[in-house]
Amino acid sequence: MIHLRINKLTTFTSSGSSLSAFDFLKGFHNGSLFTNISSVPATRQKDFDTRITENFTLVSDVKKNVAQAITDKGIQTSPDATGAQMAANIRAIKTGKKTDRGVITIPALSPGQTTSVNLVVYFKPSTVVLNLDGRYMVDGVMQGNDWTNRHSVYDIRVVPYDSTNWMVTFFIRGGTIATGQQHNYALFIE
Repeated sequence: MIHLRINKLTTFTSSGSSLSAFDFLKGFHNGSLFTNISSVPATRQKDFDTRITENFTLVSDVKKNVAQAITDKGIQTSPDATGAQMAANIRAIKTGKKTDRGVITIPALSPGQTTSVNLVVYFKPSTVVLNLDGRYMVDGVMQGNDWTNRHSVYDIRVVPYDSTNWMVTFFIRGGTIATGQQHNYALFIE
């Protein structure tokens, strides 16, 4: 038995007639190679043409679905993009939890007095960390004033703000000591 390995095929020539690589592949029928494409049974040619068309359609559908999935994750991708472009766009998709930070300004409060403060973030946070004691860390160094017993948060509500943003409302009660206006850092985690 003779086994042939074809690494690259562009034209097959036999007995003075040439076949394209496509026709060469169509020319195999029941283990035989027809060197004249017109002698290949029409059903075999049609079957091969149908399979090639189905494969191109399948690949086209896969590319369209992958491009849409990438676009849905925030990276605009065309169905006509190359495999390398799609791979690069997949790598550009941000993963992990979204975070945002902000500063809330609490007005001067007397003991027991209440107020609410709103901040808008671009995602729905599942975790909110609010620094109420006036101390915070920047580059490993503690800063700010010690506001212990000055304020307490008795509720936090997260509601849609518009079609893409969320409003976080902090309900704050004055502590045991009256305070002036205070700025506090908040961290929001998706």
